[in-house]
Amino acid sequence: MPRKVPAAAQICSLALVAGALCAAPSPSLAAPASDYFACDGYGAPSGEGDGMTRYATVLGIFNPPGKGTTDRLKPGVGATAVAACTRAIDDLPAPHWMRRVSLLRARAAHRLEAGETTDAALADLDSAAASGRDDADYRRSLGLGVDLLRAYALRRAGKSPDADALALEALKQRPFSRGIATATLFALGPNAPDADIDTAARALARIRPEALELLYGRALEGGRYGEALALYPQLKPTERPLDGFYNEMGLLEFELNNRLEAQQFWAWHAGEAAFALAALGKTSDAHAMLDSARARLAHAVEAPPIPPAETPKQTQRRMLTLNYNARILAQATPILDQWSALTDLRLRIVDGQGAAVARQLATSRPPANWATLDLLQALALEQLPESTAIAGAAQALKARLASAEHDIPEAGVTQLLNSLPEPEVAGRTPPYREAKRPLLAMKGSQADDDAQGYRVGQPTAEGVLTIRFRGDRSTEGVVEEMALLHAAVVARNAGKKGFIVVGARDTKHSVVTTYYGSPLRSDPNGFDSEYDVVLVDPAALPPAYRESAWRVLDADAVFNALGPIYINNVVDPPRAGS
Repeated sequence: MPRKVPAAAQICSLALVAGALCAAPSPSLAAPASDYFACDGYGAPSGEGDGMTRYATVLGIFNPPGKGTTDRLKPGVGATAVAACTRAIDDLPAPHWMRRVSLLRARAAHRLEAGETTDAALADLDSAAASGRDDADYRRSLGLGVDLLRAYALRRAGKSPDADALALEALKQRPFSRGIATATLFALGPNAPDADIDTAARALARIRPEALELLYGRALEGGRYGEALALYPQLKPTERPLDGFYNEMGLLEFELNNRLEAQQFWAWHAGEAAFALAALGKTSDAHAMLDSARARLAHAVEAPPIPPAETPKQTQRRMLTLNYNARILAQATPILDQWSALTDLRLRIVDGQGAAVARQLATSRPPANWATLDLLQALALEQLPESTAIAGAAQALKARLASAEHDIPEAGVTQLLNSLPEPEVAGRTPPYREAKRPLLAMKGSQADDDAQGYRVGQPTAEGVLTIRFRGDRSTEGVVEEMALLHAAVVARNAGKKGFIVVGARDTKHSVVTTYYGSPLRSDPNGFDSEYDVVLVDPAALPPAYRESAWRVLDADAVFNALGPIYINNVVDPPRAGS
């Protein structure tokens, strides 16, 4: 379906097709556009726009190739990126102070990635902070990003207490931001105090249920099996968002890839849950968990029906599905088999067959994970001739797992950089209002879908509401928070004190300019975020959430934190019963 395309994009694309130079005369740059992209991921600036928060236009119309469109790409890494940053910083037009902060921050990250001293990186971060201004939007986006990267650098310099305090303070300043929570975990690293990691992990899981997987894994590795089993029914596999231009078959393959990853997810975590049940002596429940996992897998790979008069395209779709079904079975079945074997060993120890299990472990190569450690620790408690040797093996494996940093994988600094919220400015914040379908636009049309603002779906039979917010020029972080803000407003108006996020999805929108079906350029067209929420009273939670009351987002706290930022002349909305 045709999409609206800025006039400058159309002019520029046509000029490219004709082989003309799509730019007005401008001074030659000491740094090529590629240096800017390699440094912080944004295109080159112009005198009119920094390319990061505002289009880098020439003569107020043209946005030539290489100039920034506010879209962030993956930057370079290491020493090459450091050099690119240096050239870009020296070349940057003076008015663009926020872009200078971004480039300095990126160079600090690349210095760390390249193995330079932390002093050099911290010096860049000092310069970045000095270049910042007293601007509210800057402080809560790019400014917090500088703080989090500083925390990472301080930890690398051996100053972990200072790093942890700085990272957690950044999270406190913006507690409902996925980017800040994710970056906080990266900045803390795997060896931070458990309480600090749990604080950041819970902050993330409250707004992104897929992060429950991290807490689930930490509970299992810590032997807190009851806590893990309470989380298991709430787990959700991560669904990769659409991130490009797909034809019909490409979209199907994208969906099948998500299915493949989901089945691996469930095979692994159901197997872990079965082992935890076995460790607690719940034999029938452990067997039932494994049976349920195999039934789930069998259902996922059911062959699609053959239509009576199958077209070539339908055949192609069916064959691709069958190919993926075979891949799903080939990858998920061994996972379930491994956990079935480990669960059987644990149940045999419970049944008093420890000596036989010890002999089997001595002649096999069990995986070096928390479950094998549990087996060894359980055997060490048995009155066996080899108990002393088994206890020694358990201690050795425990030390090995600790040094492997299983809880939070060490993030590359570029990974941290990419997780940070994009720089925000007031002019890009969408209005807080209900999304209204434009006059004459059909429901579900592109014009309807592009309407900015919030929408609330009809509740499901389980009471789940889907709340969506769309912004066509804003950053992903802003749109996510505005969707959460409206969830808080809906909860308050319904007389509910809180809500639980049970699902979340994001879509990045782009305007793609094509020539006879071939993409010529892509321009950002905002984001939308959807949250599936359940409105709750913390004093009377639904049974599924009673063991995880920390997941409840306090509606007043969310409203008080985000309302003054996003609602003009904020007024406390009326609440049911008031």
